[in-house]
Amino acid sequence: MKLIREGLVARLEEHHRGFFGEMEIHPRTGLPGRFPDSGKRFASHPYVGSRYGEDTRILFIGLDIGVDDGPLLSFETRRRHIEDKSLRDHNPHIAGTWCTALSLLPSRYGWREIADSDLTCQRILRSHPESRWKANPLSFCGLTNYFKWITIGRDRASGRQDGRHLDPDLELRFLMNEIEIYRPDVVVFQGAQFRHSPYLRLVKRLSRQRRVEVVRHPSMRGRRRPRDIVKALWSGGT
Repeated sequence: MKLIREGLVARLEEHHRGFFGEMEIHPRTGLPGRFPDSGKRFASHPYVGSRYGEDTRILFIGLDIGVDDGPLLSFETRRRHIEDKSLRDHNPHIAGTWCTALSLLPSRYGWREIADSDLTCQRILRSHPESRWKANPLSFCGLTNYFKWITIGRDRASGRQDGRHLDPDLELRFLMNEIEIYRPDVVVFQGAQFRHSPYLRLVKRLSRQRRVEVVRHPSMRGRRRPRDIVKALWSGGT
């Protein structure tokens, strides 16, 4: 199965090199040479779990990355920062992603054990030993974003200053091809805004070929229990 991930990462790396060339993106800083005065940089390479392709292939798509974490990380470093992190140390976003992934995997991985819990996803991960889980659901996932840019120095996830493209046609093609490279069984859009225009066009297009769900963003204030996080606001496809 390691070879499956290595092949996927190799295809994603090639895909990103092509995009970086077209946008004249510096491979270390992420600064776009075609838009030198934009105040933006390419936010991050996507995430690929170590066991992606071994079971249900789940791809999560968020709106934007939220915070400027500095120079671009390699695919492997990005994976380690998420998958190898202690479960109890995950923020609400990744904790909620963990719960959602668990709900989409076969039941043997343990979803029924937490489905009706009144604890938040983050508190579940903090209150149980990691050895309780048969596998880390994040290992079977991919994570990427609809918008690829981050405002340089942005240190707060709130706001929508990064909710735009620099080259809309090119970037939407890039995202569509990225999704096809992942070949997901399920695509999960994180954020209620994906139910509406202009995002819903992409959501419906993808649902012609695979299962697609729109869920609340896991870091949204209030409803962070597993059953709230995984409830589909929009669903379609097979």
